[in-house]
Amino acid sequence: MTEHPRAKLGVVIPVHNGATTLARTLDRLLACADEAPSGVQIAVCDDASNDETPALLASYPACRVTTVTHANNRGRALACNDAAAALDTEFLVFLDADCEPLDTGYLTCALEHAHAGHDIVYGPITGHAEGAWARYLDAVEARRNAAALAGRHLAGMTSANLMISRELFERVGGFCPDYRHSGFEDKDLIARLLEHVPRVEFEPRMAVAHEAGNTVDSYCRKMFEAGRYTAPLFDRRLPRAYRSLSFARIDPDLRSAPIATALRIIGRFGAAPMRALAAFGEKRAWLPTNLRVSCLRLAAATAFLAGAAQRKRD
Repeated sequence: MTEHPRAKLGVVIPVHNGATTLARTLDRLLACADEAPSGVQIAVCDDASNDETPALLASYPACRVTTVTHANNRGRALACNDAAAALDTEFLVFLDADCEPLDTGYLTCALEHAHAGHDIVYGPITGHAEGAWARYLDAVEARRNAAALAGRHLAGMTSANLMISRELFERVGGFCPDYRHSGFEDKDLIARLLEHVPRVEFEPRMAVAHEAGNTVDSYCRKMFEAGRYTAPLFDRRLPRAYRSLSFARIDPDLRSAPIATALRIIGRFGAAPMRALAAFGEKRAWLPTNLRVSCLRLAAATAFLAGAAQRKRD
């Protein structure tokens, strides 16, 4: 590891129609920056939002929050790259617009790792939701944390709460801009990072709260896009990394012909009724929570399969 005695930190936030959560995230970050022992820069890339995001960003002084604007939606990967390029810092913290640091010492902790020369550091992501979504997100968090503690960083790490040295980020080429739809752009970056730096720091003190605001329709739409567009892209680019993830187990393109056919049929004909069942259960608090969570999981899985089935029609 290389010592960086005067390390400087920059925070990168991509956003598209994120006005409802971005204000809390920025206000918390600015409070964290005020506590930090050295200067912190913040850059937000507005990826062609059509809600109140542009007006919100205009309300922050340019000396505290740098704004990069895309006239057309170009995807999260390019938004991250462009916001990072607007910063002049040795280390970059990538943070989603709906991820709010839990502690005002968040950036101080990140700077400690930067001064120590740690090239990759990430922290926990705690989901804030109610009912079945709370149980669902708790299970996702538990799986991620278990993977992190076991050293399975490709499974445990996301770019929603991740610090990387700029030198390493640039060495691997940043985010791949080919990812224009939802999913796997972070796993692609992380897989390439891990090829260069096998040692990674998991830092519980750098925890963030994720205000996802999920609905069944929005979540299934993301899973459909992942199945149709970004999963096959990830598999083409980095097959070993993709096939180590759980999604590969149900990817029809990676199964024998009879199983692949069955999975595509499940996706084509099962996704819509499963989504409707999950949406029904989402609003019925009297139903057993475990049943409602199971419906959410099955809705997500069948949406992914529906997207995978659609590949054959593209």
